[in-house]
Amino acid sequence: MAGPSLQAPSYTYCVEADVQALLSVDGEQMRLTDAGEDYPTATEAAYLTTQGINWASSRINMYCLTRYDASQLATSYLVNEWATIFAARWLCSRRGNPVPKAIQDLYDEALEDLKQVRMGQLDIPDIGQRDPGYPAWSNMTVRPEYLYRKVRREQSISDTSPTTGRTVVDLPSQFLIEP
Repeated sequence: MAGPSLQAPSYTYCVEADVQALLSVDGEQMRLTDAGEDYPTATEAAYLTTQGINWASSRINMYCLTRYDASQLATSYLVNEWATIFAARWLCSRRGNPVPKAIQDLYDEALEDLKQVRMGQLDIPDIGQRDPGYPAWSNMTVRPEYLYRKVRREQSISDTSPTTGRTVVDLPSQFLIEP
């Protein structure tokens, strides 16, 4: 019986070179060897590093996707830094090994930042949020010539920012000829 098929995140926020820059190439290789061999096979190294990057990206998504779009997160240097730290920690701890204190301290700091992002106490710089941080407003007028839906939105002088809620459009009013 086959196990569940895992799907990688749509966006990954770091690459192997980022993890190697944090751990060093030798540090990464040391954490990828299973049976005491000098270096893992290229396939094994690529698979395990990809697993760590996917794990890190999933954690970033868990904390940030409610407020930010994944395509925007992929452009942020800060998100790249967090994902790199998470992937490096995953590689360090994947065989039940203790995580180096420096990596654990970076991880704890990044995790605290992500918790603040989720709660809305911290914004990720240089990228826009999914929803505007202010309420949408509309100018309304009452049109007595209509039998139903007499209160109408004045589109030309109302807020033009996109909203996430469903907007009900009264199509006949779109083509109304003013008297």
